[in-house]
Order: sequence, then structure tokens, then C-alpha cells
Amino acid sequence: MNLLFYGWGANNEQDLIDALTELPGVTLFTYKKELTDYHADSEAAYAIVQLIHKHGIDGLISYDYYPLPSMLCELNHIPYISWVYDCPQYGTYSKTITNSCNHVFNFDRIFAGRLSEYGCPHSIYFPLCSGARIAKAAKRHIGEEKYRADISLVGGLYIEGKNRIRAGLLEGRFSERTKGFLNGIMAAQEKVYGYNFLREVLDETLVEEITEVCELKLSDMYIQDPLGLAADAVGMEVSARERIDALDILSEGLDVDLYTYSELPERLREKKRIRLRGTVSYADGMPAVFANSRINLNITSKTIEHGIPLRVMDILASGGFCLTNYQQGVAELFEDGEELVMYTSMEDLYRKADYYLKHEEERAMIAKKGHEKVMAQFLPEKQLPVLLEKVFPEGIL
Repeated sequence: MNLLFYGWGANNEQDLIDALTELPGVTLFTYKKELTDYHADSEAAYAIVQLIHKHGIDGLISYDYYPLPSMLCELNHIPYISWVYDCPQYGTYSKTITNSCNHVFNFDRIFAGRLSEYGCPHSIYFPLCSGARIAKAAKRHIGEEKYRADISLVGGLYIEGKNRIRAGLLEGRFSERTKGFLNGIMAAQEKVYGYNFLREVLDETLVEEITEVCELKLSDMYIQDPLGLAADAVGMEVSARERIDALDILSEGLDVDLYTYSELPERLREKKRIRLRGTVSYADGMPAVFANSRINLNITSKTIEHGIPLRVMDILASGGFCLTNYQQGVAELFEDGEELVMYTSMEDLYRKADYYLKHEEERAMIAKKGHEKVMAQFLPEKQLPVLLEKVFPEGIL
């Protein structure tokens, strides 16, 4: 079987390429380019079609969904295999999602169902995986003093320009009614773990104002889902508030290292127990942090309604102890208190962080079991045969 991998610079795409290359019965070809237009990049289109015809390509695979490869696969009657690891991933809103060639694997079960409603012929729930490179990088850095920390959080605070709800509130562009309603539902959603109700409480009037103030409109090439866009925008601000609240509460009595591109909001600037560490590279610095932190936080974006974020898999692949918010997808695949630990409120977060900092052996055992689980089940070489069998049930040999 000849497969073509389209690469655009995803963090762990090399692990996927390596696993596909080593898969028995598969000959892999690659093409890498950031598309200038997701629907109409003539240079990329020409190169991909040439590769399809020259090598008799049986299927094209990529991280995330891109309309142009789907269109080319549809024309050439071969499957397009998309493994989505962003949520939301707005490429999937393209009207090309209904192409018969599409096999879209999504790590969020709820979003996979939504794509089926949009008309995607093969929308499949499928968890993400980490990579051997992450585990190897972590091992190289074990014991390095500069990465040592009690509690670490790697990730943005969602307070920058992409957070259009925050900008609209700060600039006073929402009506008083909408401002009050938004603050109310966001405060409630922040306290609810494992269930996103934002789509249920945003009525048509609110959606219209949010989409207008935040300029939430996709081009005519995309399926129009104003409610979904509005709910995702609100979810980003809920995520920002949750991360800030978590840092605020933890730093009352515990030390936290924050690796981020974000600036600290004013509320956290006087917190002496928060150490701002800047950014780290995905391939090397991030696993070093995970391996040397006694506790690694995962605070899932509210736009992920069910699935396990890649951050959780990477923490465990690095051999780190993961303390994460409750998430249904996590609870389905990992044992709470055995392979990682989940919290269900800010008070629970502080209590569990404090407890596991004081119980070294228990924490180390949980990290070990979590690492073993990921290495046994959630690496590309473990997942890809299962994924490809869903596309090619007759087998790849």
C-alpha cells in the first residue's frame, strides 16, 4: 500500500511519519508545505496530484483536516485520512467535509458526532497519541536543575487577541444585558466539569450580538454555525478564567512555575509564588519540564467537551505526574488515582496538589503507571494499525 503524508508543521508529525514508514506493508511518501489557501493553493495541488499519479497513492493522511487534500482525494477516488488534534478545528467547517473520500478521526467524541451532523461520511472518535521522541527527550533531561519545579503549567492563558469575548467585555462593546448574562453563564460553566452547556444557554439574540461584536463569520466556503462559533468564543474566555483562578488559588500556599507566551494578568502579578518561565519548545523543553516537575497541571480548554488533550498524553509519555481537570474521555481511558489524578473543583485542585507534593512514593507510582499505559497503548505505532484498519478493512498488505 502506498500512502502519502501531507505535513504542515504539526508538533509531533515526525513521530507519525516514522511510525507509518515502519509499518509493514506500507510505503510512505511525504509532501510538506503550509497552504497559502486551504481551498486553492495551486503549487500544493499540482505537487500532490503529481505524487498521487506517479506513485499510485492509495490514501492521503494528515494531522488536522485540510479542504485542498480532501478535494484532490475526491477527484482521484482515494481516501483522505485526517487525524484531528485541535478542537475546534475550523478546517472541518469547510463544505468539503461532506466529500465521500473523508475519513476524519477526532479525539473529541462530541465533536466527532457534530461532524457527522454536518455531513461527514466517516467521522470517527479516536484518541490522540504522544510520541517516542517525547519520551526520549524527557529521559535525556531527567534531573536537570533548571527544569525542577513543584507544580508546572505549560500553556497559554487565552487572554490575548484571539480571545474576542474578553476584548469585547474590556472595551465595553456588549450590551449590559449580554455582559451580565455572559458573566453569569461563564461563572457557572467554570464550576462544571465534564459537561459543556454553553450551546444550550445561548439564545438566538445572544448569538447574534456575540457574532457581531466578535466578528465571528467564516467565508462562504464554510458551513455556517453561528451558535457553534459563539459557544467556542465564550468557551475560550471560560478557559482563561479557569486557568487564572487555578494559578491564583494554588499560589496562595504552593509554588507554581508557568511556561507561557502570555503575560501575567494584573491579578497575578503580585503573586510571589508564581514563577513566569517563558516558553519552551514542544520537542525538547516541554518534555524536560514534564519529567522534572513533581506535578504537571492540565487544564483542558472548554472547547474540548469530551476528549483527552494531547497535553495529557505528552505529560504521561514524559514520565510526569499529571493532575488534570475531570474530563469524561480521560475517565474512560485512564484510572483516576492510579495512572493520573483528576480534580473536580478549585478547592479539590488545591487539596490534591498539596497532598501529592507530600506523598512522594504514591505520586511516583501513579506517574509510572500512567507512563506505562501511554507507552503500551498510545504511541503512533500502536494506534496507526487500528486507525488504518477502519479505513482499509480488507487490510494494508
